[in-house]
Amino acid sequence: MAELAKKFVEREPRYILRASDNKFLRFAIEGDKHHIYTTTLVNISITGLAFICTKDQSPKVGELIKMEFPIPGGEQAAWWGKVVRIEKYRLNNKWQKEDENFAVPEERKIAVKFENLPEGHITHIKEGLKNKAQELARHKRFQFKLQLREEWLQFLKEYGFRLIIFGVSIVFTFLFLYLISMPTDNYTAERGAPWGQRFK
Repeated sequence: MAELAKKFVEREPRYILRASDNKFLRFAIEGDKHHIYTTTLVNISITGLAFICTKDQSPKVGELIKMEFPIPGGEQAAWWGKVVRIEKYRLNNKWQKEDENFAVPEERKIAVKFENLPEGHITHIKEGLKNKAQELARHKRFQFKLQLREEWLQFLKEYGFRLIIFGVSIVFTFLFLYLISMPTDNYTAERGAPWGQRFK
């Protein structure tokens, strides 16, 4: 249990690729010089990556594969990795599941661990992950400001007239209180009356 917890804590942060990122990955199984597969990269870290491929293209757990993959925000890199996990991958597109006339190939999610990744590759991946993290943070701040602006515009659209009426009412209330608190023309601060007696 302690080993599992330690492994979980030490796991390197992974960047999940977005729609705007380059997701094309090519790989070939060690010893197979006749088949090179083009697949979709899902995520990447300095220790490994994961990609999607069809069942007939899927390598086996423990096999060594050579990959050409995009570094986040950078160029392509090529290196070896060992397949450590294979999972079934399900599409989220409901229309593909429901369409009986459209055959969706069965797909697998392949998790790969880099084998003795060179220091230069590690540095480039770290820089790419850092830049992507900063880019995501800026995007989130922009989205938050945009959402806040839209919420304020929606609020003003729904309650703007009420706010105007409320503001005008407050102004007239203070103006009325100010006018009725003004002294009369015959008022003078030098005149007064003893306590309990009417002012003459």
